[in-house]
Amino acid sequence: MRQVGELILAEPRRFNMLAVWIERINPDNTLSASLRHAKNAIPPCGTVACFAGEWAIENGYESVLSGISSLCARSLDLPNDHLFFVRSWPARLQTNLKAGTPRYAEHFVKVVLEDYIATNGWENEL
Repeated sequence: MRQVGELILAEPRRFNMLAVWIERINPDNTLSASLRHAKNAIPPCGTVACFAGEWAIENGYESVLSGISSLCARSLDLPNDHLFFVRSWPARLQTNLKAGTPRYAEHFVKVVLEDYIATNGWENEL
């Protein structure tokens, strides 16, 4: 899990927990509809990913897979899928930080991810 966190910190512009894995859809840089509002957050590589998407990229997947979060959770032996859904995070970890920024990535990796690990997936909080 922490290795995925390191990837997120290495390219914070690519990280967005509300995206799964979205890339430019044609050579003229037209973005998928769900990310048109965040054009300025798109990194030069053109790819935006959530935690499971970052894991998938690191593990050689070349496209979005149905159930990628389940595959990621099984591979990493996570206690549940709460990490993948922002609405499932404890209120104390919610943030209004803008996705695609270093502060957003740092909040996820250093606060949310570490807290998820320390509390075994927030097992006593949800």
